Amino acid sequence: EVWHLGGENIEVVGKYKYLGLNLSTMLSFNIATDEFVSRAKKGVVQIARALKRYGCFSCKVFFRLFEAQIVPSLLYASELWGYREIKKIEKVHLYACKLFTNVPARTPNDMIYGDLGRYPLFVDSAARCVQHWLRVLKQDDSRYSKMAYLSLLGMHERGHENWVTHVKALLCDCGFGLVWLYGGVVDEKSFLREFKDRLRANFGQRWFAHLQESARFGGYHSFKNCIGREPYLDTIRVSIYRTALARFRMGVSPFNAHKYFFAHHDSSRICPFCPDKIENEVHVVAECTVYESIRERYVSLDMQGNLQDQINSLLRTEDETKMVSLAKFLYLAWRSRIARLQLERDEG
Repeated sequence: EVWHLGGENIEVVGKYKYLGLNLSTMLSFNIATDEFVSRAKKGVVQIARALKRYGCFSCKVFFRLFEAQIVPSLLYASELWGYREIKKIEKVHLYACKLFTNVPARTPNDMIYGDLGRYPLFVDSAARCVQHWLRVLKQDDSRYSKMAYLSLLGMHERGHENWVTHVKALLCDCGFGLVWLYGGVVDEKSFLREFKDRLRANFGQRWFAHLQESARFGGYHSFKNCIGREPYLDTIRVSIYRTALARFRMGVSPFNAHKYFFAHHDSSRICPFCPDKIENEVHVVAECTVYESIRERYVSLDMQGNLQDQINSLLRTEDETKMVSLAKFLYLAWRSRIARLQLERDEG
């Protein structure tokens, strides 16, 4: 393949960077997004380190910085590719969420979205894509971008799939087919706000259905049924306590019922101190005698009532005192468990 311009040969390359975007010969965005992801992941780590250095563990501050410093990089040129979800970009978002909450990478994503009140970045990329379409529609037909759009529209009408096809699908899937039909809206800001709300609502419905369908979310679903940032993320300022509560809520704590959730036999989930009891949430918070002295200081339960309902109530509470007390209990119980097991190993 040889190209000439003004009698001179033009070099043929596999990729070319234009306005900060790496374009390949196949017009694939994979190379470009790989670069975005690499740069963004480093930025997330830098934000976390900087906040830790200054002793700031605020959820609000962390995600404000994430939105200001990382999201623009991840969604660069999403006007062109934002109609589709790119998993590796969303993985950076989830990586940031799990880094902040200090939960393992294996923590189910739906629990992360639920507790942090976050929605996939696809909501923003899709909105940018539709916003770009609305702006192109208003341009004069003599503009190159408008001519390119009209060319794509013609190809779409002849049955060829392209960017225009995907924009139309985005609008129709969200119930805005008339916007496509009439070619625009009166109030662009209000429409885009409603469009993003519709995308969030659609995701929220899928999220809720997943919680109902999967046994993995049985415990979590008993105290959490809508996406929204939990108060403990801002209320509990000591990171070790917040981590203990977050891991307990999401079923990724070191207690055996969480650690061996997928084990085929209940014997794996038995409490190491109570041979006939499964080490689940009720046993840890209300029953295990090893934690009795810690429980008396931090947790108040009616032992004659329904213990599971009381624990769910504690996990739902917005009372700062109860929230912090539960977090402290879980952390100290966790430390006591480790010390007790280590002592038994040393004596054995």
